[in-house]
Amino acid sequence: MELTLNDGLAFDAAKLLSFKYEPKALGVGEPCEHGKPSATEAVIRVHEAKVADVSGSVYVYASFLMGATNPLAHVNGQPQGWQCITLGQEADDKFTPAVRFGIRDAGRASEGQSPLAPWLFDGPLDYYGTHARPFTPYDFKLKLDLNQNQMTAWVSGRGDDDWFMLVEDVPLMNAVAAINAVRVEQYPGAEGVHDVVIQPEQWPDGEVIRAHPLAKKNRVVPLSQPSPPYTGGLGGGQRVVHGCNGFKFQAMRSVWRKPNRHVTVARRPPIWMGFPDVTQTGPNTLVCTHNDGRAHGGGGGMFVRHCNDLGKTWSEPMRVHPSGINCPRLQKLRDGTLLLLGDIHGGGVVFYDSSDNGKTWVNQRFLYGEQVGGNPAVVPSRVTELADGSWLLSGSWYPGGKAWVGTEGEKLEFFRSTDRGMTWEFLSYLQPYPPHSLSEASILILSDGRLLLYAREARVNGCPGIKAYSNDNGKTWEVQELPFGIHGRTCAGFLKDGRVMLTFRSGIGRQALWAWVGAPEEKTTFRPAGVHFNDKHSVGLKDGALHIDSDGVRGQFTQYFLRPADSPNSAIDVTVEVKVVENNGNAATLSIPFTGKLRFFPDRVEIAHDASLSVKVTSGKFHTYRIISKDGKMTLYLDGSLALETYKVDRRTRRAAWTPAEISMYAFAFGNERDAAWENHDGMEVAPDVWDANITPKVTGYSIWRRVEATVDDPQSGKHTISWSAQRDGFPDQYQLDNIIEVEASVAGHDQGYSGWVELTDGRILVLAYTDDTAPPCPPSGGGRMGVAWIRGTYLQPSDLPPLSSPRIRGEGGGQGGCYFVNRSLRGTK
Repeated sequence: MELTLNDGLAFDAAKLLSFKYEPKALGVGEPCEHGKPSATEAVIRVHEAKVADVSGSVYVYASFLMGATNPLAHVNGQPQGWQCITLGQEADDKFTPAVRFGIRDAGRASEGQSPLAPWLFDGPLDYYGTHARPFTPYDFKLKLDLNQNQMTAWVSGRGDDDWFMLVEDVPLMNAVAAINAVRVEQYPGAEGVHDVVIQPEQWPDGEVIRAHPLAKKNRVVPLSQPSPPYTGGLGGGQRVVHGCNGFKFQAMRSVWRKPNRHVTVARRPPIWMGFPDVTQTGPNTLVCTHNDGRAHGGGGGMFVRHCNDLGKTWSEPMRVHPSGINCPRLQKLRDGTLLLLGDIHGGGVVFYDSSDNGKTWVNQRFLYGEQVGGNPAVVPSRVTELADGSWLLSGSWYPGGKAWVGTEGEKLEFFRSTDRGMTWEFLSYLQPYPPHSLSEASILILSDGRLLLYAREARVNGCPGIKAYSNDNGKTWEVQELPFGIHGRTCAGFLKDGRVMLTFRSGIGRQALWAWVGAPEEKTTFRPAGVHFNDKHSVGLKDGALHIDSDGVRGQFTQYFLRPADSPNSAIDVTVEVKVVENNGNAATLSIPFTGKLRFFPDRVEIAHDASLSVKVTSGKFHTYRIISKDGKMTLYLDGSLALETYKVDRRTRRAAWTPAEISMYAFAFGNERDAAWENHDGMEVAPDVWDANITPKVTGYSIWRRVEATVDDPQSGKHTISWSAQRDGFPDQYQLDNIIEVEASVAGHDQGYSGWVELTDGRILVLAYTDDTAPPCPPSGGGRMGVAWIRGTYLQPSDLPPLSSPRIRGEGGGQGGCYFVNRSLRGTK
């Protein structure tokens, strides 16, 4: 297949620069100046071009072509496909580089392969974008401010929903007075660089997202761009867009990579930094804490930094505790003093006080859980100051001791101090297993004196987190499941309007930090979770049905996750009503735990792990499929009639970390299906986190879903029922769309979350989290998707939050993706 571009660009062709790799170059090129093998390892074709001087504001555009595969295998030990542009100033026969960008190896594949991704280098730091899709041109646009010595850069794959802001206001490699020279370096296999434009004003054609040259032509959702165009919609409304032909679209709230929202608190590779917390100490002053180390988890020192401008700039770190720190926490107590604490690798929690807004830290003391009848308090909560002046602290402990060992669920243990942390007593524990393994909690005090707790769930298969209430200061707890999964440390607090904001690592789709905003007394049950990539205008509602019109070439992907089964003993009864118009293989799939995947096609339904298990259907019609999976047997009913019975189900499992639960190979999900070729967990498809490299042209297709009803009945954990109807409930993940904000995410990494936040006096909310967004891999963390983490701050405006009138759950079985939950008693014991 040959990819050609025919954009019809309105630009003087004489000003467009293009560069093609020529295998038979006359000479051996120079190696790139940063991050490339030496000349003895690879031959690089180097092009040089002079352009007229552009000073002040410089606008740069370029298109990089991609070939048929990614990653590319090395040839004779040589990387393939890399190509980059260096812009700079040439004066007196000296070239001074200002910025380097292009397509290069992101280092996230196995040895001997080059996984290509958009990239930019500003001197000290590498920034990587998303996995580059095969046969997809990637367009860059850069704005260089030579007077301020800084730049902002965006990249977009053809057909993407939005530009991705790769860097914002970062320094240039070197200060230059003008841009007048271009150098292009290309490795063997490079597909070419086209449409390089350098000029003092914007180029209108370079500012728009261009159509993918291989995009499918038979689109239905929508036939043309919605009117008015979707523009991000970060206000307090529901971001609902009514497109052409009656389709309704709604995107999740997100401020990730939006202009003027993020600040860098600390970034210094190869040092790994993580687990921040933050508090406000004055009208414009803030203090934050974090740890550091070589790899995931840190284990280095506990640091504090100071800020005098509400989060924009931060001081160099001050080391408070020398080493061994896991998860620091920081808070302002009622008397105005600051409390800094953190758990130490090897056991124990250390505490420090500051009465001068964090300038000095004194009164070191410790909590050793084993010495007072409990266990080590891992990932401790902030301290809760109870009405009688005593302190309550929660820590996590897994009775097995090691991640994949043990027969009990992870539990929360509660400790009480009556002398501001000098001495402690063990109070109680919460261990609602089965099904839950809990950790990393936040505790709030309600207006009536009761305690409200939010906690993480150890299982990563979409099992929801929990909240719990206590009316006896933490001795016993009553548990409710949340509408969403929590896969990282929680940080909950009250907003000034009385609602709770809870931030947490989501584990849904790309690795991201989410914020839920809602009422503390809201009756909560699990809601379907949605995974969305580039699908703002390819999934919509019309005529009482959900239309998924995906194009894998454009990286579009939509999948919805239901509450998973808790064990192989769970009986599953699921019904879907769907019509499939087109399916290139992975466009319309129902995944069932301990059973397998059913792939729906226009003329048949087949079982993915055994192609002989197939049932023909009439094309062009809606069909109702009911699947009952129980005791190793699957029964399929088609439009009310028995169509298939089989014991050829896939009941393979894998032991999950920090819980004795055996997790199925398969999630409980419907919609598009990821390609397992890039799975990072031995082919397991159970986790709802999806990497963009899993999205291939196989998801191209068009399916129309009317309803999904599912009941999972487990002899130990009880019955869970979900009932969703597009006509009644809207989108399957309507609750997520209405009530959750994507605060930040990692474009291709996996190591992020563990936030702290504070509502500032000016009404904004500043959220600090650790992230490996745009970072290179971290070899001590295992490399691959685990990047070199850093600390980022994100501002939320009041208008970003769900409005106070946001839809709420209307009781069991109500709208917004109705669902109910029945389980055994989940009470903590002492």
